[in-house]
Amino acid sequence: MKKVFGLFLMSVCAVGMMTAAFAKEKKVPVSAVPVVSAIAGEYYTQCNIWYTKADAIAVTNYHEGTLLPVNSKFKVTQVNEKEIVFEDIDSGTPLKILNVPKHNKFTMQKYFENYFGKKKLDLGKFTKEEKAAIIAGTVNVGMHKGAVLAAYGYPPSHATPDLRSTQWKYWVSRAGNFAVNFDLKGVVASVED
Repeated sequence: MKKVFGLFLMSVCAVGMMTAAFAKEKKVPVSAVPVVSAIAGEYYTQCNIWYTKADAIAVTNYHEGTLLPVNSKFKVTQVNEKEIVFEDIDSGTPLKILNVPKHNKFTMQKYFENYFGKKKLDLGKFTKEEKAAIIAGTVNVGMHKGAVLAAYGYPPSHATPDLRSTQWKYWVSRAGNFAVNFDLKGVVASVED
C-alpha cells in the first residue's frame, strides 16, 4: 500500500512539474487565465456605461453611442486583466470591456468591482434631481460625488487617480474631454469643456 501511494504521489508531482514547465516555456501570463469561479454569475451595473462597439468597450467609458443604464442586469462570464466579458440577460447580446492600460491604473478586478454589483444600486439614496440626472446620463451642478459616479461612471484613473480630488476628468470621445469640479463638500460646482 505504501508503495502504491508513493508511486501515486510521485506521478502527481511529475505532472505538476511538467505543467509548470510547459506554462513557463509557452510564457502563458497569469492575466490571460480567466477568473471565472468566484465572479461568474448575474450582476447589475452600478453606473451608466456607454459604448459604440459591444465587443470593444474601453475602460475609458467614452460618453458616446449606446447607453447601458445603471441597474441593467447582465451575466458576467469572465474577468481577467485584459477584459470583462458579459452578456445582456434579456437579449443575449455579448459585450466586452477592454482594458486600456494607459488610461486605467487599476486592476480589471477593481474596475469590475466598481462597475458591477450583485444588487441593484439604491437610487432612493439620491435626490429627485440627482436620480433624474442619473437616468438621463448627465451631470448637473449640485450633484454629490456618488450621484456623479452613478450617472457618468468612474473617471479614467490616469487623469483622476484619486476620487477625493476636487476635479474629475471624463472623455466624451477620444478627442474631447471635460472636467467636473467639486466644492469642498463634494458637490458639483461646475462642469467645464
